[in-house]
Amino acid sequence: VDFIKLDVEGAELDVLVGGQNTLGRCKPLIVFEANARTLKAANTTFTNLFSMFTTVGYDIWKLHGNAIQCISSADALKFDGRRDSYNLLAVHQDHLVRFSEISGDNHWRIIKA
Repeated sequence: VDFIKLDVEGAELDVLVGGQNTLGRCKPLIVFEANARTLKAANTTFTNLFSMFTTVGYDIWKLHGNAIQCISSADALKFDGRRDSYNLLAVHQDHLVRFSEISGDNHWRIIKA
């Protein structure tokens, strides 16, 4: 498994917990949308979701237009309680060099946090 697209309306944390073995073994890129409303309905928060990703060795990137911005777990607090939806990319730390090679071309602009 190289790539996962999650569309589970707030159950992202449950999916990640259930898939920890696959995530640890395959370290796929993960694209997902998250918003505080659906996370709250699932009794979780952005902070919890980002902490889980960090625990299994992932960095989270916010996608907007043709730009990407790395988001830290500490920054997740800024997302909690907002009504916006966010398109996010999770990249395992073992793949950051490969990801930076892919994203370093003219198609993506990396925003420094």
